[in-house]
Amino acid sequence: MITFFRTLFTACICVACFYASSFAQKEITYKEYEDQLAQVQQREKVAKEEIAIEQGKIESDKQQIADLVQKLADIHKEKLALLGITDADVAAIETDIAAIKSDLEQMLAITPEELAKRKNDIAAVEVKIATVKAKPAAYLWKIADEIKGLDQLVDQVKSRLQLASAPAAVQSDKPNTYTVKLDAQKRECLYRIAGYDNVFGDAAKWPYLYRANQSVIDKEFSGFKGRKGDSCKYTRAADLIFPGQVLDIPR
Repeated sequence: MITFFRTLFTACICVACFYASSFAQKEITYKEYEDQLAQVQQREKVAKEEIAIEQGKIESDKQQIADLVQKLADIHKEKLALLGITDADVAAIETDIAAIKSDLEQMLAITPEELAKRKNDIAAVEVKIATVKAKPAAYLWKIADEIKGLDQLVDQVKSRLQLASAPAAVQSDKPNTYTVKLDAQKRECLYRIAGYDNVFGDAAKWPYLYRANQSVIDKEFSGFKGRKGDSCKYTRAADLIFPGQVLDIPR
């Protein structure tokens, strides 16, 4: 009996120690929680302070940008005032330049022979360019660069025009047909083929090739587009030719 009570007493002491230990462990965990919470709150406070500082910098940068934009606008107004022009004058000359550029690009797309018939049109374009150059807005850097581009186009047109008077014997040794090649790295197209020396030596003359072979090119394009349906990425027959096609080269 005494042994039983001793055993029971020992068991009670063990249970009491277990609960005391568990309670102490809970006390320590809660203390750690409070410490971690305090650390998080401190980090949050520091983060908010840093965010406030960065927001202040952003607002400062925004103001500097706004001031710079305003300065640029003021400089622009001063330039226009010195030239005695307005934004409307600038817009008008840009419209004129765009129209002249369009005319020149159309001239570059036709054959030298057809171009030779439009010498009066070339002269008229040169008069338009001279008129544009005489306008005060032409002194603006942006406009001056655009006018320089027009002069370059005029030079290209005149170079094309010289081909019309070239001796026929110069091209007599060139082939009258071209077979489209298969090149996985650089797909052949009318523009690239027209640029080959043994064809025209001028990529801008690709419409020549298309018109001379239009019936064949259009037929094969229609068949290809019919097979591909909506997945066909090409919208013009002139944009798609196939290896093995034999193209006539008009001379």
